[in-house]
Amino acid sequence: MLNIKHVAIPSDLEFLIIEDTQVMQKILVIALKKLGFNGKVHMAPSLKQAQTIFTSNPIQFILLDWNLEDGTGDTFLKALRKHDKFKDLPVLMVSANDDMENVLGAIELGASDYLIKPPEENDLKEKLSNAWLKHNPGSKLESDDE
Repeated sequence: MLNIKHVAIPSDLEFLIIEDTQVMQKILVIALKKLGFNGKVHMAPSLKQAQTIFTSNPIQFILLDWNLEDGTGDTFLKALRKHDKFKDLPVLMVSANDDMENVLGAIELGASDYLIKPPEENDLKEKLSNAWLKHNPGSKLESDDE
């Protein structure tokens, strides 16, 4: 377990990063490793690839870009949240789009939180924690004094 912002998050989570630029994929993977995550990380540069990976792997956390080569992340998010099976799957929207209307729209569609690119390590840590806690409220550590 990792203690991030006083929230216990399993370090071996299986992530799916849906991001169309290789540079941002690498930035996110490196940041996850620096934060102590050591589980499998799948990469999907498109919604089509994301669907294939998602249906054949036990994904436990998704980092989702807004604009992709074959559509928008909100399309994937809408489809995902239609299924009760995935209502508690943390999905962190990671986008360069900082328009407040889009941020609020993503949250309304079921994004667990929203992170503006490029992500600072502390911001990523906070947003991962918020997203995890939203779907796993019992994760707060007993020893949390703050």
